[in-house]
Amino acid sequence: LNLLRPPLIDRLFPDALLLVARRTPRAVAVALMRRHHHRLTAAGYELLTPEAASRLQLGALALIEACAARLPHDLTLVRYEDLVEDAEAVAAGLSERAGARAAPVAVPANRRPGQWRRYARELAPVLTPLRPWVEAFDYPRS
Repeated sequence: LNLLRPPLIDRLFPDALLLVARRTPRAVAVALMRRHHHRLTAAGYELLTPEAASRLQLGALALIEACAARLPHDLTLVRYEDLVEDAEAVAAGLSERAGARAAPVAVPANRRPGQWRRYARELAPVLTPLRPWVEAFDYPRS
């Protein structure tokens, strides 16, 4: 996960644009569980439960917050929902910020925000620990 390497990226590429894609923590927990379910490795086994996926995510979020406060880089935030809604506008804004020319962008049609709700029952044990991040990111509670 490059998400876990901002200090290294900052040191190797001091002029790089560091992009943080932000998504509701509930959807990230579901994505972590679903992604690792099909490729079961020792690390993937640890992500089979909502509790394990949320622990990884909570640690990553805390690291990103700490890096944002300490690194000289500005972290550029992009909300997943904005990317899905208008990928070209997001790409154009990022390209402008990076001083590059925008390129055509495609987002898979099956990417719809809110799909985590189908797993609300399975996520029930971790909704409380994730709530502070849901609120900090200005996502609705349900």
